[in-house]
Amino acid sequence: MAKAGQQVYNLVQGDRIVFRETARDTGGELLSAELVVSPRGGNLLHVHPRQEEYFKALFGTLGVQVDYQYRSLAEGEEALIPPGTPHRWWNEADQE
Repeated sequence: MAKAGQQVYNLVQGDRIVFRETARDTGGELLSAELVVSPRGGNLLHVHPRQEEYFKALFGTLGVQVDYQYRSLAEGEEALIPPGTPHRWWNEADQE
């Protein structure tokens, strides 16, 4: 189980995630993490059957696909993905 402060690094894509709050910290209610996406990073279209996913671009731009809609999140912009909705994300920039 992840712990707050723990980092996970994806050697293939170069992405890393830093866990801020975990199920252990929030009684199973929330997982909060900072995701640093490399220029070649991102993930495939996927679904979370029972959980929503929320993104906020802290710097740079983040590409987000929600169902068949594509968005580019600039700094400060947000996206909320409802449970059961196909989605994916990727880095649109040349830097993290």
